[in-house]
Amino acid sequence: MKNFHGVYIFLNDGKNNFTQKYFFPIHGCYKAIARDFDQDGDLDIATISYFPDFKSQPQEAFVYLENKGTNTTHQETFQFTPYTIKEFNDGKWLTMDADNIDGDGDYDIVLGNFVPPIKSLQMQSLEGAKRKPAFLLLENKTK
Repeated sequence: MKNFHGVYIFLNDGKNNFTQKYFFPIHGCYKAIARDFDQDGDLDIATISYFPDFKSQPQEAFVYLENKGTNTTHQETFQFTPYTIKEFNDGKWLTMDADNIDGDGDYDIVLGNFVPPIKSLQMQSLEGAKRKPAFLLLENKTK
């Protein structure tokens, strides 16, 4: 486990000097997508980890950070509330993308799972095991 893995936010002062403003620890986090998923006018963050802390925090495999940090003066205060999904353990999420997949105007998320061919040598002993889905569509129901 690496205590420095996670989501970092750095701000540029306009002169290419960056200051860290936020950190949320997620073991093995390697992809984050910032979009206004909840359509409230600020950027939220969806993340995946291929190597979460399987023993203590397996839900780190997918984390949604809802931005709660814009105050009444429109100053960013970098406050995020973390959420996960009940299907976090349904795959080893290797890819993630976000777009308006269902055409309703909001951002949906697709998670891609590492699914080796069942005939590979390493997988022969797992032929009877439950197969995990190749992908998972997280349909946004914000509207």
